[in-house]
Parts: sequence; C-alpha cells; structure tokens
Amino acid sequence: MYPEPFTVYGGDSFDLICSYNASYVTPDHFLSFERGYKLNSVAIDNHTIVYRILKTPDEGALLSFYCNADDQQIWIELIVIPKLNVRDFECISEGEELAVKCSFGRLGNKAVWDYMEYYLRIDNGESDKCKAMGNRVECNTKYSNATTENLKHTFTLEMTCNRNVQKKFFHLSRTQMKVPPWGKDIMTTTRGIFTCMGFEVSTILSRNAYHYKVRLLLKNPRIMEIMVEPIKQHRDICFRTPRFNNVNFEVRVWRRYIGIDTPWTRDYYAFSILTEAFPPDRPPQLQPGVFFYEPKKNYLYIFWKELEELDLNRLDFTYSAETTTGKKAIAKTNSSAVFHHWDHTKSATVLVWNQNSVGRSENTSKLEVPALTDSLLHQPQDLWYHFENQSMTWKPPRDVNKLISYIVIWCSVSSNSTFLCEDQKPLHLESVPASIQNYQFNTQAADLNKAVVALYEDGTSGGMSLSELYL
Repeated sequence: MYPEPFTVYGGDSFDLICSYNASYVTPDHFLSFERGYKLNSVAIDNHTIVYRILKTPDEGALLSFYCNADDQQIWIELIVIPKLNVRDFECISEGEELAVKCSFGRLGNKAVWDYMEYYLRIDNGESDKCKAMGNRVECNTKYSNATTENLKHTFTLEMTCNRNVQKKFFHLSRTQMKVPPWGKDIMTTTRGIFTCMGFEVSTILSRNAYHYKVRLLLKNPRIMEIMVEPIKQHRDICFRTPRFNNVNFEVRVWRRYIGIDTPWTRDYYAFSILTEAFPPDRPPQLQPGVFFYEPKKNYLYIFWKELEELDLNRLDFTYSAETTTGKKAIAKTNSSAVFHHWDHTKSATVLVWNQNSVGRSENTSKLEVPALTDSLLHQPQDLWYHFENQSMTWKPPRDVNKLISYIVIWCSVSSNSTFLCEDQKPLHLESVPASIQNYQFNTQAADLNKAVVALYEDGTSGGMSLSELYL
C-alpha cells in the first residue's frame, strides 16, 4: 500500500493504492480509514484497488489507513506535510551587533510537530538549526560585517519533514532588522505633571535618532492599557502623568530608530509610578427609586454602582451613607448599605459619598425615600420567574397614575445574610417601558436575586418588589 504521489502536502489531493497477490479483486478486498471506517475504493485492475482523497488538511496530519483482504490487514501511517507558508517571519538585530534573531509562528497540526525541523541561513552562510519555543520558532544566526545598512540580505528558511525539504526565501536589510539597545543607566524622575526618563550619555547624544512608544498598565484586567504620547524635553523623554488618584501603573517603553520600516524593540524598559493621592473625584451613582424596605426586620437597603478602580483612589477607601437628619447606615459594602430601625412612616433623604485618607468626595449622591405606609400601592405585583424560557413577568402596581417605567434589578445572592447582593459581583439594572410587564434574561437567572421597581414621574417609587427567591 502506498500513496501517489509519494509525498503528500496539506491541502492537496492524492491516491491511496493497494495491490494484492490474488488473481482478482473481490468485495472482501477494501481500504479503510482510522477506527475501521470503510472507504469506497474502486478496482483499477484484477489485483489493485484505489481510493482518491480530494483534499487533505491544510495544517497537515497523521493519517492511518488499512488495506484489507479476507482476515488480513496491511497498515500504513501517512504524514501529510504542511506547506511552508510562513507569513509572519521577522528578524531583529540589536545595535551594531552581527547576531540576528528571527522568529515565526509554528506551522502545522501539533500531531506532526515532532517530525518537523527548521534551519536558517543568511546569504551564502552556513545553516543554523532553529528551536521551537511554544507556538513560535526562533532561529539565531549571524551575518557578515562587510555589509551596508540598506543591503538586502537573503534569508533561506528550510523545513524538513519525513525526508522532504521545503525552502522559502525572505529579503531584509539591516535597517529593517536593527533595533537600538537599552542602556544601563536609565533614571526616572517626576517634574510637575510629567514623568521623565533620563538616559546615559551615549544615548543622549543620539536621542533624536529614536521614536518612542509608551504604555501604562494596571493589574486590574477590567481596565485596558493606556497609550501616552512621549515628549522630548531637554535630554529626557517624558510623558504627561495620568490624572488618576493614587494609582500604581507599570510603565513600558519601546523605541526604534527613525526611518522607514524600522522595527520596535521586542523587549521593553519597565518601571513603576504611583500617581498623586487626593480626595475622590466623585461619589457613587444612585439610581432614583431603587431601594428595598423589609418590614419584618424594619431594614432599608439602598444600592449604588461600585466605582471602577481608577475612581477609587485607594487609601483607606470607604463609602458612607446617612440621612439628612443624621441617621447612619449600620452596614456597608462596595455597592450597598443597610439602615436598621427605619421609620417607614416618614419620608427621608439619604446621602451617599466616599472618602479616603486624604479626604471625602466634594459632592454627594442623593436618594429620596418617601413615606412607605402605602408603599404596596406603588410596587409591581405578582413577580414570577419562568425557568423554562429565562424570563420574568409581573403585574402593574395598584396605582398606575404617572407611572413612567420599570427598573429590573438582579444580582448574585450574598453569602452574608445582612445583605441582598454579593459584594464581589456586579449589580445589574435595566429600564423597561411602563407598557411592558416582562423581561427576558440572557442567561439562566433562577439562582439570582431579582426585583422590579415601578418608577413615577416625580422620581419616586414604592421600592423594590422582590422575586420568590428572597421571599
């Protein structure tokens, strides 16, 4: 049994041929694939059958075939070789050094990786064996010093697999490969609203020969990196320090030679900065009408959207909540607070702010809580969660005069019985028109706390009507 052609490449077709010593082929003579899958082979003469594979996997593969005759089997393992279609080949040479480090994405299915080897040479030099590094291949080689900056070098990449050799050629000049080296004596300083980097003397003399790229990163994965514009000041490279309070950034700096097609340094220079600390810029945001009164415990729960890390200015950061008459919340999380012994016969104004060791936010958020003696008149009725289609329905409140909308609220159940919502997970709020009494969840919400608020024209409500999970 053998393939035709003998070498099979990814994406190509081939014939699988099986010859027998028998004088003629019978239905008991057939070809099969892995796990015994029978192939619709055809006889081309009295002792030979063939099956045509129209297209092999582009990324290559290890394929097992069987030639069957009566109770006998002949087995062959066929290596489908991926084609040497390298599209991300790149080379880097640091400063005036003659060493070159090239790399590209590793080709093919993982099943054939162990059969593949790569070699690289520059111009007419000797070939150097490359090394696989995870999903990439790295090749270290050298070029002659008898070259000019703009001379194009020919890189010959060879891939061997199952005694087959493929070649691919790349043409790069030193200008397209050379990156500036990093010096040893880099100093960082703060100058008012700027952060600056000072370099050693040899770098200062050629400072104007470089382009710089600066990124600021936070450890919090929810916050994307920040790109800042580098500025040349005297002998230093500076950037405007972000106005985020008491935030620790990792600064990463890349540079390249000025010119067309010059590459950025693959490694970066890194250092940390801590921005200035001052009071929080703003208080948490309260949603009008969103609160919950628990008559059995005589508790009032209020909720807000937790501030992002860049707003926190963390230096002993806390939230505070109290009424204009001085009644303070007994317990607080990062997104809610609970008042005990709430007098539901009187209206009240609740103020919420945040503070750190430097001071409190200049402004406060305000929530108007009406007298709750007739709160049931202004609460949605008969909340019901439908498990089969992940939706919730309700009936309008008894008083629909000047009703403008509903607010659907859901959150993960808190492990602390003092609170309704889990502090480490977000609180969700969605507005629904007053003409609609249902809400469709995107995922299963059976195990969540769910509630609906009926919001009136003056911004008040009767508070949250909770689903059966809490009740």
